[in-house]
Amino acid sequence: MSHPLANRISQLTREARRVALWQGVGWVAAASLGVALVLMLSDYVMRLSDPGMRWLSWALLLIAVAAAAVRWLGGREWRKITQLSTAQRVQSLRPGLGSRLASSVEFLNQHVEDPTAGSADLRRRVVAETTAEIEQMELTDVVDRRALHRAIQALACGAAVVAVFGLADPAGLRTSAARLAAPWSDQNWPRRNHLAVVDPPDRIARGQSFEVELIDQQGVALPNDLRVQYRTRVGGRTRTEEQQAPAATDSVMLRRENIQQSFAFRVLGGDDQAMPWRSVEVVDAPQLSSMTVTARPQAYTGIAPRELREDDRVIAGAEITIDAVAGADLASATLEVTVGDQKQEVASEVSSADFGGGDGVKLKHTWNAAHQGDEPVAASYRLRLTDREGLVGYSKSRTLRIEPDAVPTVEWIEPSAELLVTSQAVAPLRVLMEDNLAIAKAELVWLRPQDPATEEAEPPQPERARIYQGPATPPQRNLPPGAAPLDSREQR
Repeated sequence: MSHPLANRISQLTREARRVALWQGVGWVAAASLGVALVLMLSDYVMRLSDPGMRWLSWALLLIAVAAAAVRWLGGREWRKITQLSTAQRVQSLRPGLGSRLASSVEFLNQHVEDPTAGSADLRRRVVAETTAEIEQMELTDVVDRRALHRAIQALACGAAVVAVFGLADPAGLRTSAARLAAPWSDQNWPRRNHLAVVDPPDRIARGQSFEVELIDQQGVALPNDLRVQYRTRVGGRTRTEEQQAPAATDSVMLRRENIQQSFAFRVLGGDDQAMPWRSVEVVDAPQLSSMTVTARPQAYTGIAPRELREDDRVIAGAEITIDAVAGADLASATLEVTVGDQKQEVASEVSSADFGGGDGVKLKHTWNAAHQGDEPVAASYRLRLTDREGLVGYSKSRTLRIEPDAVPTVEWIEPSAELLVTSQAVAPLRVLMEDNLAIAKAELVWLRPQDPATEEAEPPQPERARIYQGPATPPQRNLPPGAAPLDSREQR
């Protein structure tokens, strides 16, 4: 049966070993949890999408756990705690014992008949006295638990952070933990950004602009780091070009000018790096094989109908007729006219109801070059062509200067000032009349003054006399508007 003193010291030794072991376990757990939290929070904030970064985080966690285990468990500090070291600690806390407790422990571990151990009676007496003293002492403070408490506190702090994280975003905690524990899994973060392109075209006409609207499907603000990638084939190789998109909040228009070849595009930004490539085929737009524009001024102008150039002039009110021929795959055509700041559209008249057959489709558009002002106005017009697949093309824009049909001007030559004459006098009159087209007739209108002595019930009526009569039909001319008038004349 073991000695009571040996039992007491052995109990303290086992307790000290357990405390030292759990202290090491606690520090390893606290350090591992702290590193894991840092890595999880980093992944949570940055939304890492690169698999390499996930593997790197996992490797850092393993290294941290291994380093903590080596630091607090690798030295096996708890195994270094023996009965002798425990007795020495008791002696350091109870100076009155001197060195008797350590000696007693050594004596108890020696054989009673050991000739090198000294007097057996003396050893028994020392052990007995020491045992009597130890039994009167409270030794609960011999095992130092302060380091264990610090390890527990550190672990509790980490657990508190985990609890706060879990309460704030349970799904985020689960996702970050799963991504850190298994970097090979396909566990991805729920995206904050869901970039989408509104009605992206599959085909556009060669030479036209590519324009689409970018939004977030969830209605949140767009990220600031939007990037548009364009992928094309050049010389048998694929080339990817990246452009920074303009900053915006709710939506942004993406635009690329003068497209000449087919391409694919996608938009990346924020934590949305998953938009698939969208292909856009560049094809030849619907085109006209021929186009003739004819101006037919009003009959009274005497101006013969003529074919208009790309940049020309017409008299206001002239009828403009466009005859064109397009490809057989044409679905519709519309004339777009801009006069000053006014815009209008004229639907096409199609010669064939089925938009096909033969070598093409004949189109006819008619509009009136109306203008009410006194000054010339600039106009432009073009045809918008749409094929059966919805592809839109445009004819070359033409310009037109619309000249107003100005009011004739009259200049008095004689008399040049107020003239006083008798009642039977003959007064010479001479005027200069001008018009940009033709003068049909001219009348002289005068009013005789009323005699104050005569009281007439009705006021006097003006009198008229025709001083010029033009030809019965308007003069025919081929001069364009703006040329010198052909009928300027002085009348006597």
